[in-house]
Amino acid sequence: MTDEVRIYETELPPADDPDVVALADEMIAAARQAQRPGRALAVAAPGLLVGVVLWGELNRLTGFDMPWLAMAASAVVLGALLGLPFRLIGQVFDRRWALTAGALGLAMAVLGDLHAWALIQSNALGMGWAEVMSHFDPGAWLGARLPIDWLVAGLGAAGAFMAARPKLDGRQLGMEARIETHMADLAEERLEDEARAAEENIEGPGDAEAHAPEGAD
Repeated sequence: MTDEVRIYETELPPADDPDVVALADEMIAAARQAQRPGRALAVAAPGLLVGVVLWGELNRLTGFDMPWLAMAASAVVLGALLGLPFRLIGQVFDRRWALTAGALGLAMAVLGDLHAWALIQSNALGMGWAEVMSHFDPGAWLGARLPIDWLVAGLGAAGAFMAARPKLDGRQLGMEARIETHMADLAEERLEDEARAAEENIEGPGDAEAHAPEGAD
């Protein structure tokens, strides 16, 4: 079994150490180079459409009278389902892409409400969905939205944003760079100690023979 290595932050090199800064910059550059925002947006498009349909159907089936906890949980879950593939497939690192996912989550919730409203109006008036939308007044509809509607939409945005955030941001990569630099320093010190011990072992027999009493076998 290998001994567990405990690392304490006080033992790490400072964040402004030249080696740490250089390594952190390399890590951040590699993370940014690996980003594929085009793929993230491509996978977000069908995810947004599915989220709009699901959110609209949930609101239509409950007549916009869904229990608060169920409504909040549904918004967060649908937002996370939008943001997670956005991050994984796009390998996004910069915070602006997580904010983009959050904006898409907000749009998903608002458009889902609009879709549900259109379905309810279509059923009540005996009109087709497209015909209802042809008479749609954006200003009146937005003005009729309640604060809780925007709050729930914000929860959808938060779910998408949190799911789209990278596992390691620039600050955390800086800490990783400090740890790796510290481990490299420890390995270098270990090699120097081993080399020094080897030199002492080589010199040892010669020194003993030089100091041996004359006439000794």
